[in-house]
Amino acid sequence: MGGTVRSAWRIPPIAAASAFAVLTTLVAARTPAVLRFDLTVSDAARRFTLGHERWRTLMSIITHSADTWLLSLVGLVSTAALLLLGQRRAAVFLLTAWAGTALVRLGVLHLVDRARPVDRLTPAAGWSFPSGHTMSAGITAGVAIVIVLAFLPREPLRTALVVALAGWAVLVGISRVALAAHWPTDVLGGWLLSGAVVSALALTRLRPAPCPPAG
Repeated sequence: MGGTVRSAWRIPPIAAASAFAVLTTLVAARTPAVLRFDLTVSDAARRFTLGHERWRTLMSIITHSADTWLLSLVGLVSTAALLLLGQRRAAVFLLTAWAGTALVRLGVLHLVDRARPVDRLTPAAGWSFPSGHTMSAGITAGVAIVIVLAFLPREPLRTALVVALAGWAVLVGISRVALAAHWPTDVLGGWLLSGAVVSALALTRLRPAPCPPAG
């Protein structure tokens, strides 16, 4: 039974990594179906954003919540806090997730060399696939979720934090498409890459905290 459970936990990172590899291949090959999908969704999202000023303001706030300088600061402070609390394994987990994903993304960026959408609604530069903001938000939320599950057994606070973190990561990805900073498949690639790295490291770095007995 124990071996079956351990094998089941390996499915998420393998599935996410496989999906990311397939998506990267399709994007790099400039597959017509992918290009049509991206153009259709991106155009519709941009038109909607231009027609709804409050939505554009909300999307701008959310997208800037995942700016590199801000999440880097959050990562450094979180690492220092974990070390001060004696959670060396969690600190290593956080740093490994950030460094590993950044290296993979850097390689894929130059391999695919995909241009961003034209007429962007927010400043953005560099190659497009996968989305850096989406990946960074996914890593930040994913690492936080793993740490919450490992060290915070209390409900319903644990569930509320997990839902809030996951929702924020999803909204960051949506904001990148709404502001025409990235193609939809760039965002999907960012989600898949961060999900693969976080779920794989979670298997080796941390163990979930036991739930308190009922009653």
